Amino acid sequence: MTYTANLSLIPFSDRGYPGFQRSPHFESDLYYNHPTYPRGHSNSPVARLKNERLRCERNLGWSIDFATAFLVNHLSPDHSPDAAHILKSIRKKAQQVFDQGRGQDVPYLAFSKLDDVLFAGHLGGAVYLDLRSLGHDVSGATYTHGRGPDPRVKRISIVLNNNVLQQAQPRDIVANLIHHMIHAFFLVACGPEEEKEVGYGRLSHGMHFGKVANTIKKLSAVHGKPLPLGFSRYLYGHSYYDEYHPRRENRHSSRWYRSNCHSDVPSIPEPDIEDFYEGICAPLLDLPEPVQKAQVLIYNERRHCLEEVHRASDLATPSADSVEFLFEEKPVQVPRSKVEHYMCVNKAFDRAKGRYLEVPDGFSKDTFLTLLELLHTDTYSPDIRPVTACGKSGPPVIKSYQSDSLPYLLTDIHVFKLANEMRFDDVKAIALDRLRCQVATHEDPIIVLKALYDGGEPDPDLRDWARKFLLKTPSDDMWASAHRRTLPSLEPPNLVKLQKDYMLRERFYALIPRFGALESDVRQAEESLLRGGRLSPGPYGMYAVPGPMSPPPPTMGFGHPYGMPSALGIGAPPPAVLMDEWGEGFRRESPFRIGYGEREWY
Repeated sequence: MTYTANLSLIPFSDRGYPGFQRSPHFESDLYYNHPTYPRGHSNSPVARLKNERLRCERNLGWSIDFATAFLVNHLSPDHSPDAAHILKSIRKKAQQVFDQGRGQDVPYLAFSKLDDVLFAGHLGGAVYLDLRSLGHDVSGATYTHGRGPDPRVKRISIVLNNNVLQQAQPRDIVANLIHHMIHAFFLVACGPEEEKEVGYGRLSHGMHFGKVANTIKKLSAVHGKPLPLGFSRYLYGHSYYDEYHPRRENRHSSRWYRSNCHSDVPSIPEPDIEDFYEGICAPLLDLPEPVQKAQVLIYNERRHCLEEVHRASDLATPSADSVEFLFEEKPVQVPRSKVEHYMCVNKAFDRAKGRYLEVPDGFSKDTFLTLLELLHTDTYSPDIRPVTACGKSGPPVIKSYQSDSLPYLLTDIHVFKLANEMRFDDVKAIALDRLRCQVATHEDPIIVLKALYDGGEPDPDLRDWARKFLLKTPSDDMWASAHRRTLPSLEPPNLVKLQKDYMLRERFYALIPRFGALESDVRQAEESLLRGGRLSPGPYGMYAVPGPMSPPPPTMGFGHPYGMPSALGIGAPPPAVLMDEWGEGFRRESPFRIGYGEREWY
């Protein structure tokens, strides 16, 4: 072939066309538009598909589970009643264009219409479409943002195999285009693909892809023969050498930034796809918007906090292998392996008929974090060993208040009540065992009782512990044997301390009328102590133990049961206690500066 002025060679960068083509016999004119090469309007759908410089960073921020549910719901007859008819008209138009000898124009002309009817218009302007020669064993490739073969393109790139299109029928061209538009939709809905996020499924052929492909295929069968849409399909153009002498390279190894759409991609049985969709994807349509997003909270064991990560991150767990708590309408993901050890937690998710379980309102974030710590580590803080003693059991004895004391009782009570509300019986048992093991407490007993009786009548097991807590009287050697101290021979019960201690009594009497269960338990405790001879008459009736509705004794001092010594500063005027509307009080500084430990019985 001789090179002439009328024949010019075309660079071989575009392998989808012949290596040369005829050019006009005249020189190009910058100010003249030759009819052979009409320029499309810059805003037309076809022009946007071919524009290498156009930028679009659309990211819907959805999880791939919700993206699948959204698309299936969008294609349902309730939301898109005309979708099947429109899809049929697109196929007819593609046949007409193909019959005119313009088979390579079919993808460009059909893209916008398919986007509107199948993908709710989310792909408009976000995709660059190109035709190239890719061999005979792939239908094409979808590239994540800025990773296509053309470095000028910063959008999602769909490259269809020109070798296949030249020998394919219109229905095959449309099916091939839809196949790659599904990949592109997941990139738009869930964000760009990252190197460590291949397993998330944007560019792979997993459950999510299979559900969307099957839905569109069934839609195409409403008015005619179904499209050959699936995980893989026969590709036209196979030669004898391609069939019997396949390439030795690993054809299934794909770059992380592109799809791997070979002709022999293994398929997934439809029943498995349906089970996955109904159990994981479909429930998201009825859940709050934060659950549908690509971000999810996970528990950080080292920092004991919630950390927000992308669901595609390697820190997150795939949906099929995890469950999620909905705390304050935010999803908190927990690996399913962490809850398998707790049968009642598993049953709770089974009752919810899914992998989502809502945490009831009224519980603090700290309590929920404690539950997560238990699920992840099989224990939770604070460690109760400092308030336990070998061979001894609780409930604990009220000791002098220490502001820096860890909330042992308070934490266990909150965990117990949360587990009781969520019907986690095994978690309840753990919290109750911890309560029963503690033999002493330096916490504020008024706050402990308020937390225990607040929110209605306590659970019978927790209320039984509370009654025993009020009646608890230490033995002579309990705390001494544990800490090797010399103690007075006897101490009054916890109830007497609550009613006599000037730092506690006013708040205690203010708390009693607020909770009927507490009032009843206090009366029963008083009667039990009186019957057991552990109380004796005093100058004010029952020895310094007035009834729950009786006024507190005079502030001139209070009696000492069991002949306690009087040289402990008892008779000094007590510091004032400021009260709030809930009966909570705090100590105001007094000029007497009587230390808490100086006037205790221990």
